[in-house]
Amino acid sequence: MAPPILASVTKEWTLVAGEEFRFEVDFKNKIELRLKNGHAEYFGAELGPLATYAFTGENGAVFSWQGCTLEITGECQAYVGTETPMGSYINTHMALQQQRVSGVGPRVMIVGPNDSGKTSLARVLINYAVRQGVRPIFVSLDPLNASVTVPGTLSATPMTKVVGIEAGFMGNAPMTPLVWQFGHDTPSDNPALFKLLVDRLAAAVDRRADASGLIIDTRGTDMDHAIQKLRITTLLVIGDERMYHAVLQKYPELQVVKLSRSGGTVSRDPVFRQQANARAIRQYFYGTTGEPAMSFSTVAGFQDTKVVMAESGVAPSSTLPVGEEPRLEDTRVVAVDNETLTHAILAITNVDSDKDLDEGVLGAQAVGFVNVTRVDTEKERFTMISPVPGRLPKRVLLYGNVKWMETL
Repeated sequence: MAPPILASVTKEWTLVAGEEFRFEVDFKNKIELRLKNGHAEYFGAELGPLATYAFTGENGAVFSWQGCTLEITGECQAYVGTETPMGSYINTHMALQQQRVSGVGPRVMIVGPNDSGKTSLARVLINYAVRQGVRPIFVSLDPLNASVTVPGTLSATPMTKVVGIEAGFMGNAPMTPLVWQFGHDTPSDNPALFKLLVDRLAAAVDRRADASGLIIDTRGTDMDHAIQKLRITTLLVIGDERMYHAVLQKYPELQVVKLSRSGGTVSRDPVFRQQANARAIRQYFYGTTGEPAMSFSTVAGFQDTKVVMAESGVAPSSTLPVGEEPRLEDTRVVAVDNETLTHAILAITNVDSDKDLDEGVLGAQAVGFVNVTRVDTEKERFTMISPVPGRLPKRVLLYGNVKWMETL
């Protein structure tokens, strides 16, 4: 692989068939990309002729099956990759499509190490499916990767159009996702709660998945419970030979496919992840550049809401005795101190705040999110922003570990 070139001002890049233009642009810079001639796609979504696409804080790749010329304006690390896994990716799509034609919706889970390109592969498979008239359900079991909504959540989204080239999954606003508040970065932070939410998600998508299938993005490798509950039929193992053989032995009844990691995959440091998650939260409240939205300030009294969180009373599953699993009974519902809520992202549930609560409330779907901007302990009220106008209903709010302070 040639060393990355720092592109600046305006430059043309020519791709021959089977090559891809790979770029890395940080959050301080912006590039504009335009397809001058030929055909190209961005993670499976076709680039429009002469359309201009803007990127900031993005590690991306433009692939061409037939060859093309791109025009790039701005500053980024960039090079042309001549070895890509796209051939194996399209073959995987074709195999999945054959299952759909036969009347069986494939239930596909993508596993692999962190930063191995799992979300990018999911995006490619979704876009190829949608372009052929299929409406798969995209499931995100990676709470740290804010694909569809705010971080700290699990989600299921019926995909009715290709993933936006500039805004990603956040640009697919008309497709309302089903969302559950997990409130942690990884499943191991609260395995009992994670299993409860997987159960709720699986029940919600099961019937529709029989027809359209599932494409599931994950975090980490301990997905045994999800494999069972979501009735996975195909496991795609990306970028890890050892993991592939372990999965093959563990699940002989499933179709297990090994896929190569793209040479353009980049490890994201904690600062980049933090910036990406902050952008996702901002997009939730204010929309994307192409689809801006408004948010509204509202006030709610302490007596009108009940803010709770999950508190695990057991050690992580890796430290439990062999054969013993974390239990939901060991996860308690506890009230959150109002004074600690400044800048918190809270999930709104449909559970009435006047009701007595048990652990079941932790599995309630999130119907929306608010961001607490001010806590007034003297007047006993919160000020918060919401993407919808009006007073906050008297509902239980779920607290997680995500906070966000709006900046100009």
